[in-house]
Amino acid sequence: MASHRPFLIFLMTLLVAVLCSGQFWEVEGQYCSLYWSSGQCCSDRDDECVLPIMDTFCYCDSFCARRDGDDCCPDFWEHCLGEPKRRPESDLDYVRHYGRPRG
Repeated sequence: MASHRPFLIFLMTLLVAVLCSGQFWEVEGQYCSLYWSSGQCCSDRDDECVLPIMDTFCYCDSFCARRDGDDCCPDFWEHCLGEPKRRPESDLDYVRHYGRPRG
């Protein structure tokens, strides 16, 4: 069993990484639209534009729209920017674009 331990640790780490990426992509509901008028969400980075979601927070500010956008509220793209909902960038796409891992 001890010979399988490194593989199991690797597998668990991979599973956690996959489950944590793009955390709000498939969540439905009104978040930004309950508090801000269409197209009138917060500009720049604004820690007052945060809402509870699941066991953490999501944002309705323009900072969350940076390249990965994985902490934007589910309705941010449609409600605040008038754009179709975006799927968060994968880690592989990030490496291809920036030439390095996130972090």
